[in-house]
Amino acid sequence: MGLARGGWSAEMNVMVRRSLLAAAMAAAFLAAGCATPTNVERTYAETSRKEVGKLMAGFAGAIRAKDADAAMALVSPGLTGMGRGKVQDAVERAVWLEMYTGYDPNIAEAVADIGWHALCRGSVTIEVSALSPSGFEIEDRYEIVRHEGKWYVADAAFVAPEVGDALDPPEKMATEIRKVLQGIMDSLKNGQPGAVMAALPNSPNGQIRTSKRSFIEHVFMLAPRVHRAFEDLQRVQELEVPRWPDLSGKMPLAYVGLRSCVACFDAQYAWPAGNIYSDTLRVEVFLTFAQRDGKWKLDMIRFHGEAIPDSE
Repeated sequence: MGLARGGWSAEMNVMVRRSLLAAAMAAAFLAAGCATPTNVERTYAETSRKEVGKLMAGFAGAIRAKDADAAMALVSPGLTGMGRGKVQDAVERAVWLEMYTGYDPNIAEAVADIGWHALCRGSVTIEVSALSPSGFEIEDRYEIVRHEGKWYVADAAFVAPEVGDALDPPEKMATEIRKVLQGIMDSLKNGQPGAVMAALPNSPNGQIRTSKRSFIEHVFMLAPRVHRAFEDLQRVQELEVPRWPDLSGKMPLAYVGLRSCVACFDAQYAWPAGNIYSDTLRVEVFLTFAQRDGKWKLDMIRFHGEAIPDSE
């Protein structure tokens, strides 16, 4: 028997290759779920499947109830730091997005597809789908883990919202936002632009508005025109607005970013001094949640209409 390079015979090299191939195939079959579970594994897997289904039903119910705290109580205690913060942010976004109002994913179907080996391993990935109130399909992915004998959510990947997506915040949050908006509308209605200015932050976005550059300004590299927020507020006081928006019903809120939103209102107006007798005033109120004092605050206000100089 001749020796191959490295000291093994050619026959031994063949045997080793065959053993490695067999091991690789066995691993592949096991990963694919083709191996047959023992009775103990089968029983454990089915018990775990029911527990995972119950966990998912509770988590989805918390999202449906717009209760971020209840959802986070089902997140693994072993998840800390940035990982837990990531899930917290995802949950907070989901509970105030309108697309997750009435959230009811197909949990039973998703749980039924989990392989027994993943359940025995203690780490599973679940993909679920649900319909939004407007009828389009939502697809979410969850990572579920076993921690000290109990199943928990370890990650939740919801649909990433886009700027302008409709909001339907939890009742407490909606009440706080409505209170801020009502104060702003009352100030506009009662001719108190100073009160609105006092609520604006001392920042460029809060204090000034930059107009969109015209074609000539763009060609000649001219700076766009800048308007102070107080000037816009004074102009609004000159308008005749027979009816300001009613905030008693559902508010027209849209997503801007995590803990920030915009409320958009339309009001008919006239401005005889400017020879405008019928036009629509669009009011955009940007709000941000200040975590330091736990309150929603005015961040920026924009007006659009023929009477507002250089408004788009």
